[in-house]
Amino acid sequence: NYFAGNVQFGSTTAITTRFNGTTTVVPSVQDVGGTDAAASLLNGRYSADAAGAWHYFTKARSATVGTNTAVVNGDSLGGLSFAGADGTNQTEAARIEVQVDGTPGANNVPARVVISTGNGSNAMAERLRVDKDGAKVAGDVQATSYNGGALGGLRNKIINGAMEIWQRGVSFAGVANLAYTADRWRVDYDGSGGARTVSRQEFPIGATDADECRAFLRLQQTTAGTGATFNRLTQPIEGVRTHAGKQVTVSFYARATAAITLPAVSLAQWFGTGGTPSAQVVTNAATSVGVTTAWQRFSYAVTLPSISGKALGSNGDDSLSLRIDLPINALFTFEVTGVQVEVGSVATAFEHRPAQVELPLCQRYFETGTAYCDAYNNGGAYTLFPMSFAVQKRATPTVTQTGDGQGPNASTTLALDVVRASGFSTGRLWGSTGSSYFRNNWTASAEL
Repeated sequence: NYFAGNVQFGSTTAITTRFNGTTTVVPSVQDVGGTDAAASLLNGRYSADAAGAWHYFTKARSATVGTNTAVVNGDSLGGLSFAGADGTNQTEAARIEVQVDGTPGANNVPARVVISTGNGSNAMAERLRVDKDGAKVAGDVQATSYNGGALGGLRNKIINGAMEIWQRGVSFAGVANLAYTADRWRVDYDGSGGARTVSRQEFPIGATDADECRAFLRLQQTTAGTGATFNRLTQPIEGVRTHAGKQVTVSFYARATAAITLPAVSLAQWFGTGGTPSAQVVTNAATSVGVTTAWQRFSYAVTLPSISGKALGSNGDDSLSLRIDLPINALFTFEVTGVQVEVGSVATAFEHRPAQVELPLCQRYFETGTAYCDAYNNGGAYTLFPMSFAVQKRATPTVTQTGDGQGPNASTTLALDVVRASGFSTGRLWGSTGSSYFRNNWTASAEL
């Protein structure tokens, strides 16, 4: 059917639609009908190559067809409009439009894609824009997950992944096997004769090498040793149920003073101790990871095995451990920060958490402090008083004390009593009757 110079398929009635709320438009080519086949268009390509079918939209700021006066910023290059009957008219409900996004140059037209929907008041509202610099959202975002995981904080299951909290000290020489250094980070190894130093290092102000991380952990193998079969940096994450049966992504920033190869990056599902727990299950996220002298981000997605049918130990110390395996029987210096383990198939930006959040997370496993007391007591009696932890511990901790001074009537004999996950009692033996004071330094460890 032909009408007023226009072409229509499937009907003799010209269709009018409303664009942008009130503008009336009669499209020059119309295809209408009452079935899927009658109300659809197909543009196909059949060729033995990778190319597909296209619709082309063009725009020039000239009144003569075939001339190419340049478009300007904000011009519409074309779009798709979706309309529905409102009882009286065909009214636009949604739109996908491409607009010029900047000043065109030779063989270059910067653009943005804008998705808009009706806002219930006879107008279109922009909802999503992908401009020349990336995606932007107008209005609120409503979603059930972020990369398949938590929308808010604590997406990262690693604690102290930014290597900023070091309650035990900032430099450790001759690190023993299974010793913790930076909070929540443990060094595991076997063999004999090897020696390691672990220390806290800081990036220069303004550095952006590792997503604005301020600090990093440096592990130096100062004596190679012999007979080692493993040498690794480990963080046990509380609870073997963590992400079991799900796809997770491990990511971290690392460099070395000379190029090295990490034998593996893995996740170990440990079912704990006590009773008859199931055997540990280790899943490699990556093997033969090459680390150069430049900071770079490494990212590996892996699916953790289900733990259905497994048996837990009775001591409540089961865990999922991240293990970064290091070279064995060799000298090297390895540096790492920005460590993240999250649910999902891609690595999101490293989750920076403030110290007032990160420190209490660390203190669930380890805390240090000083007890000070002024008292009067009889000679030969113990003076005790309670100390409450800043954060309740994962389990009843091991408390270690050292004396740090006392008055004339207090002795150097320390007292420790009633240790619980919430605190303990500390004190001194009074050497003679009278007033005195004492100061005890303490640590409490409930590490996995």
